[in-house]
Amino acid sequence: MSNNSSYFPFIKPYDYFYPESNLSVVLVFVHIQKTGGTFVESALTKSGVVGFPCRCLTRKVCNCNFKNNIWLFSRFSVGWRCGLHADFTELQECVPEMLGRLEHSKRSRRLVYFTLVRDSIDRYISEYLHMRRKQSFWNGSTLRCKGKSPPLHNITCDFANDVTNASKYLSFSRYVNCSHSLSNNRQTRMLASLADLDCYTHLNEWTQPIPSNISISSHQVDLLLSAVDNLATKMATFGIIEHSVYTQYMYRMILGLIFRVPFVNKSNDSWTAEAYKIPGYLPENWESLSEDRNRLDKAFISFARVLFSRRLAARLRAESSLPVRWRLQLRRIDSNLLISDVYLESVMSRYLTRLLQTETKRRLRLENTHSLSPIPPS
Repeated sequence: MSNNSSYFPFIKPYDYFYPESNLSVVLVFVHIQKTGGTFVESALTKSGVVGFPCRCLTRKVCNCNFKNNIWLFSRFSVGWRCGLHADFTELQECVPEMLGRLEHSKRSRRLVYFTLVRDSIDRYISEYLHMRRKQSFWNGSTLRCKGKSPPLHNITCDFANDVTNASKYLSFSRYVNCSHSLSNNRQTRMLASLADLDCYTHLNEWTQPIPSNISISSHQVDLLLSAVDNLATKMATFGIIEHSVYTQYMYRMILGLIFRVPFVNKSNDSWTAEAYKIPGYLPENWESLSEDRNRLDKAFISFARVLFSRRLAARLRAESSLPVRWRLQLRRIDSNLLISDVYLESVMSRYLTRLLQTETKRRLRLENTHSLSPIPPS
């Protein structure tokens, strides 16, 4: 694993990852299923980022160019060019060449990866509900690694091919009992460097249930450490959907993205909230079954929360717009309280929302002033 100091990459110039300041920068969004990625992609394109117009007509894919260059590589801006829900491994192998084909040119590019993660159990339940309701199993995913896809019989659950019965009557027990389900530990796998781990050779180990009294295997450890290291050192930043306002703030500070529409906390939990509340929707042992199948993801998200809160605290302590007393208080408290203390998060979120909205309005006024400048006589 990399040196711990690299987990807090603030030594670079503040605008190092800003596409507005660096025309070579292309933001690449790693969209993991059921983490709230559609919400973020819509905010990036359809709702819009100040200074980066996206033309979204009736098509699902928007035209998002900045000074004739692609500044965002994502589902909503270019489509699934590297495969349906391409993981970090696929994107690294595919994006450089694909950008050259899309732009019909060769130029120096700095690829800046970022992503969004979610509580492991909520995400897992949400994926089950998606399969049950939407009749979608992401069978079109290519899962390429070193240029090859794994054999379909190694990665496809039996219910995914059961077109007569699969989704409408997909029981939770059938969902969890697929031994090689890609739903299990999905976030860890999709952010790991699979090319360094023999690609999908150890998929059964990565996805098998791990009871709390059983130690994880060496191959499982390798997958977890790879994902942890990539999140800390190869993602310029990342968000946590449960903390959407903080996520917007970090995207603003690290990537220079000024969103036209503010993020709102708890904007992605309606399905799971419904499932938890309705008696009989999930079996009594759903929680233990889910935890056993996402033991790596639980550890991964625990690390992500610590890393996110520490980076957030470091940014807020240096935020000149915050009252001095707040910044001093942030130096005294455990940074984890920013995302674990409900009251503290609500106070900070309200303040940051006002701060971000004020900046957005100011930039929009400036943008409108320039666009309404009188045309000089010919």
